[in-house]
Amino acid sequence: MKANLIAYERIYKLIEVAEETLGDRKLINADNSFQELILKWGREFILEALPESEVKLRDDWNPSLIRSIDEKRIFLLLDNGSPLSMARRAGKTPNGITVNLVYTPPSLRRKGYATECVAKLSKLLLDSVSKFCFLFTDLMNPTSNSIYQKIGYRPIIDVDQYEFIFEKKE
Repeated sequence: MKANLIAYERIYKLIEVAEETLGDRKLINADNSFQELILKWGREFILEALPESEVKLRDDWNPSLIRSIDEKRIFLLLDNGSPLSMARRAGKTPNGITVNLVYTPPSLRRKGYATECVAKLSKLLLDSVSKFCFLFTDLMNPTSNSIYQKIGYRPIIDVDQYEFIFEKKE
């Protein structure tokens, strides 16, 4: 048997958003008029975040995204009506709620859009439905780990995910 490390993640928790990360752009709850864009960005997200994932996983992603739109869980950061970044409200616990599916297209990165999008969504969730927010990050991605800490997210625990491969004995 072999074990391969396939994910090296950190869980972060947020109780209060750093005000300076909120910016002046508009965060909206995405509706069906944005479905084509969200499906495109969702596919780009999974190809980037999980490049080794099976084609079936990538193909099964669309119904999940459509359901997220229908359930009003996807949010877009807009500037003059143009989408810049997205994030999703995900699983809820009795006191917390997950933020995930944070994506900004490569041409729009390094401008603070993901930071502002996550900050605004996190504040909305803290003000309305939850005592804290949490999210998972890929520890191999220093950018995401940096922006979440600017917002006020604090590390809670590191989590490793392994794939076990059983070899047949001959």
